[in-house]
Amino acid sequence: MYANVIPGISHEQLDKTFQYSVPDEFADQIFPGSVVEVPFGGGNRLITGFVTELTSLPEIDPERIKPVAKVLSDSDLPESRMIAIAAWMKDEYGSTMSRALKTVLPVKQKVQKKEKKIITLSDDAEMVEGYILRMRKKKAVARLRLLENISPWNEYEYDALKDSLKITPKTIKELSEAGIITLKTVYEYRNPVELPEGAPPEQLELNGEQKRITEDIIAGIRAGDKRTSLIYGITGSGKTLCYTELIANVIAAGKQAIMLIPEIALTWQTVRRFQERFGERVSVLNSRMSKGERYDQFLRAAKGEIDVVIGPRSALFTPFEKIGIIIIDEEHESSYISENIPAYHAVETAEFIAGMHGAAVVLGSATPSVKSYHKALKGEYRLFTLGSRATGSQLPDVYTEDMRKELAAGNRGMFSRRLLGAISDRLEKKSRSCFLSTRGVMPDLYPAGPAVMCSNVLTAMFP
Repeated sequence: MYANVIPGISHEQLDKTFQYSVPDEFADQIFPGSVVEVPFGGGNRLITGFVTELTSLPEIDPERIKPVAKVLSDSDLPESRMIAIAAWMKDEYGSTMSRALKTVLPVKQKVQKKEKKIITLSDDAEMVEGYILRMRKKKAVARLRLLENISPWNEYEYDALKDSLKITPKTIKELSEAGIITLKTVYEYRNPVELPEGAPPEQLELNGEQKRITEDIIAGIRAGDKRTSLIYGITGSGKTLCYTELIANVIAAGKQAIMLIPEIALTWQTVRRFQERFGERVSVLNSRMSKGERYDQFLRAAKGEIDVVIGPRSALFTPFEKIGIIIIDEEHESSYISENIPAYHAVETAEFIAGMHGAAVVLGSATPSVKSYHKALKGEYRLFTLGSRATGSQLPDVYTEDMRKELAAGNRGMFSRRLLGAISDRLEKKSRSCFLSTRGVMPDLYPAGPAVMCSNVLTAMFP
């Protein structure tokens, strides 16, 4: 048996693996994601690497392949877990290991760090005063100007202070070497979202249905029920409020949450809602962010500086150490299935990741996928139903018009007579109508195209 090992995890090095033989004593200890020590280079210096896959096929002459020196015990590293996920995806969906790794590990890229320098004055008043007296005798104008404009226990940004006081870097360096000031470098995260201004809105209370569902899901998690939960709730029933309550419970237990949404366009609206509840411990990941912004959010997650990440399916690979819950809203959406290799399904992958962490998976939809609903009816999923709108308002009347009957009645237009009458009524009352175009509705029955059929499904007439 041979192990393919990468010496470090970075986006540019995922194709550069080195092969080592697996000694018999390590045969039961090595798997994709294992952290190992291996001899590297002509001097055989020991380096740490990650096993990406195991194989029985040597890439070169077996006599030239070096053995793994040691298996380390820290296989719970974020990189190790990500490699294990990639290995599962490779086998489950059919892919090369390199492609799977590049899907789950878009972490380290050639991105310039965003840093700033901070200046602080020494709190040794006697030393500072003595230094000032010496500088006055020397008429060191620049140093005196700096010292007269800063005070102990305050922090000053290097560039702002240098520019405003017209101080040279050399002057600041001399003061630092004398111990009068301290220079430190602070890493600044690129923040893709800003906290809402003003006081947070009043926290909404759960109604009876929402409270029952969240309590039942939490009780199931605490009792060790590993099944995925499906919240089947009509539009406007308050599923998001259930999500926030579940996440709050997970955070209180010292764990983290991933919230998947189907479209990037919905990200900012959802983030605002969650920021109002959880503040700056919420972040976002999506493909519209810059490389620097994405890199910073991965760093924050790996360091445990955020508790909640919101985004489309790629946010599933956030390197959290203690995932407590993964929530997938609108779980029926086709955008949760990757169009690239590996063509993974976010729901199935979420369930695998949750199994690694002992976390819960919660799906939500007003129109669950047939697969999820079938699993719920069979008892493989826990099914919870929200049957009424949180505001108490009524659902709109919905009807489907058969255009074949319209054609038989002599109507050769794109719109049914009932739809035209309803639109005319709205226009007379200075109101509006909304059309939603949907793909793939019985094109075999409607040769003119699905748009003709779909234009006659009026989802909501504004009363």
